[in-house]
Amino acid sequence: MLNIISGIISPNTGSVKVDDIEITNISQKDKDKFRLNNIGYIFQDFKLINEMTVQDNIKLLEIEDVDCSNIDNVLNRVGILSKKKQVISKLSGGEKQRVAVARALIKNPRIVIADEPTQNLNFEIGEDITKLITNKDVKSKIIVIMVTHDERLTKHFDVVIKLEDFLKGGK
Repeated sequence: MLNIISGIISPNTGSVKVDDIEITNISQKDKDKFRLNNIGYIFQDFKLINEMTVQDNIKLLEIEDVDCSNIDNVLNRVGILSKKKQVISKLSGGEKQRVAVARALIKNPRIVIADEPTQNLNFEIGEDITKLITNKDVKSKIIVIMVTHDERLTKHFDVVIKLEDFLKGGK
């Protein structure tokens, strides 16, 4: 579902409209551009390059003209500024998770798609990361779509959809 919303894959039937933009029938190149310009995707498996540093994994976005000048601020906000020069392969799972969050947020996206963004974190850090992702103080509207098994985090969201209820025909 998250990959369909972000335009990574296309649905077999129907159409997808994201933030008033119909993305179903546009080219993959245009879907990729839409995702780059509008979506910060926090992947469950991180999608980091293990041989590169934390900083370099994020600065890869500069290839696509993403402004990464606030990298220190973003790394500080996720609690890993001290790991900036560390190679990804030397990080713990939780540290990699926070690099993935930083990479998604550095773009100041209109939409954040988060696939289990706290699964490798203890509850306290996971709570802080969820608060950061759902920052209610941001004046501009940001859409956050987060998949989680940790129901304690749902208090940070205005709308919560339980897949089990949806599959049973509920709301």
